[in-house]
Amino acid sequence: NIIMIKETIIEESSVAPSIGIPEPPSIPQPPMIPQPPSNVETPTKKKKLKPLRLEKIPVIATENTVFGEIEEYELDNNDELVEFFSRKAKSPKRSISIKSKKDENKVELCSNKRKQQIGIFLGRNRFSLGHLKKSLMRFKLYDSIDIDLLEMVQPLFSKEDETEKQAFLEYNGSTKDLTEIEKFLYHLYRVPRIYQRISLLIFKEQISSICEDVENHYLELVFAFDQLESLEFKKLLGYVLSVSNSLSRGSKSMGFKFSSLSKLMDYKCPNDKSWSLLHYMVENMEKTNPDIIQFAIQNVRLFSNVQISIAYIQSMFPMLFKKLWEISIEQQNHPNLEYLDSLKQLEEITRDTLFAFKQNLEVIDEKIIYFGDHSNQLPDNSTTIELRKMWEELKNIGLINDTICKERAQRDEDRFTFFATLEIFFNDIQKVNTFNLARREKNKQKQSYLRRVQSTKHIENENLEQEDENENQQELEPLVSINEIRRTPKKASPHPRNSPSNIFQSPLKGRSPMRTYASPIGISPFSSPMKDASSPYRSPLKAISPMRSNQKNLDFVIDSPFSARLDRDDVLNW
Repeated sequence: NIIMIKETIIEESSVAPSIGIPEPPSIPQPPMIPQPPSNVETPTKKKKLKPLRLEKIPVIATENTVFGEIEEYELDNNDELVEFFSRKAKSPKRSISIKSKKDENKVELCSNKRKQQIGIFLGRNRFSLGHLKKSLMRFKLYDSIDIDLLEMVQPLFSKEDETEKQAFLEYNGSTKDLTEIEKFLYHLYRVPRIYQRISLLIFKEQISSICEDVENHYLELVFAFDQLESLEFKKLLGYVLSVSNSLSRGSKSMGFKFSSLSKLMDYKCPNDKSWSLLHYMVENMEKTNPDIIQFAIQNVRLFSNVQISIAYIQSMFPMLFKKLWEISIEQQNHPNLEYLDSLKQLEEITRDTLFAFKQNLEVIDEKIIYFGDHSNQLPDNSTTIELRKMWEELKNIGLINDTICKERAQRDEDRFTFFATLEIFFNDIQKVNTFNLARREKNKQKQSYLRRVQSTKHIENENLEQEDENENQQELEPLVSINEIRRTPKKASPHPRNSPSNIFQSPLKGRSPMRTYASPIGISPFSSPMKDASSPYRSPLKAISPMRSNQKNLDFVIDSPFSARLDRDDVLNW
């Protein structure tokens, strides 16, 4: 319809009028001078928005997603949103470069990468630069300066650029012309040996907490050794020793190292690879001494924490050695008496702490020797590798030689793996006990199932035997003679069912409707009723030789299954 309307309009416009003379063209008027509208607002400069960069999904990929089902909202306060998130006009930054008084050339004191590093740190932390410099110079924390701040400042000076440091030390201009980044570096570079001083100041503030932590870890080690000296653990060791001697074929031993406890799990049964010697031991101890199994399970977590304790104590020992060396170097390179006095006090505290740690480690070594000593047979882990690195660092500095480095590192590894071996052993006992309980429960369910099956079969057998007995009882009923029937007293009037017309019973439908002229013995219920009773035949009821009607002696045996159902009167009448 739209197309037809358009075509009609075009045809009407194309056809010229056929009547009248065309009018002459009108005189064009002079152009009007445009005047600015009074109510139209002048276009304002667009504000620069803070960009929100979301990771876009292609349009094709949104067809089968939730974004294909949602619609955008019409924001009523769009102007407010734009105003709120538009960038503010920033004041021009001061140039990082500084103009020299002698010439107008810019001098760069540090690189752009360095400025970015310092700028990120200053943007995330708020502190007084004067208090930081005062704390480092006087070797004491002031006001807002704490250990956390010092730990963030220290990496900024781990690799000093001598060119950068020299540029700030030689700068003679006003600090007002410097940026915040340049002021930070300008003041801290005037602290001698700033990296070492920050490290020692952190150590000075932490040494008291280090001593407390070491004391707590040492008490946990003492408690662990008390558990190892308990009666349950001694019973466990005795059981392991007796099993080992039983399997050693005559070569008995009086003790063993704890590093060989892992062999109990590796010693597999030849007939069942899922059953190890430790499975057998736990199974028997669960029956005889269940308290031993409970002792092992309860100490799994304890010896897991003890590994952390012994690793912490041993890591503090080489660290204190290194701090003593740093204090001695700092004393040689600094003439400030106040600072030297603080260093001497710190040195005395460090020596006393180091001596106390040494005594604690000697006590631990004596306890380990009491339990048969220990040699490391476990693979390296992160803890042993870290301990070895700490002693190698002292060797690289020159504090110890290679022999002492290897001896100390090996001794630390032996202490650590002593507790690690026990933790693995107790953990294996816990796993094996869980496995045995599950296996025992499975066997119980299997035995219960077998008992149910056997009981079902027994009931079926009893039913079959009962059926066989019933059949045999029917076949072997007691033989009844006619004399016995004659001697029995006469019954009362017989039931209508016992009338002569209902003598025989059908095996399927009850009594057979036979009449009285058929002999009850000489005629089969399956033969013709009109047959002569005195004629010879083979009865399917196993009746004996043919009978005559004038036979007086009735002393014969009727072995038919229907014989017991004959009434006395019927027999006599016959």
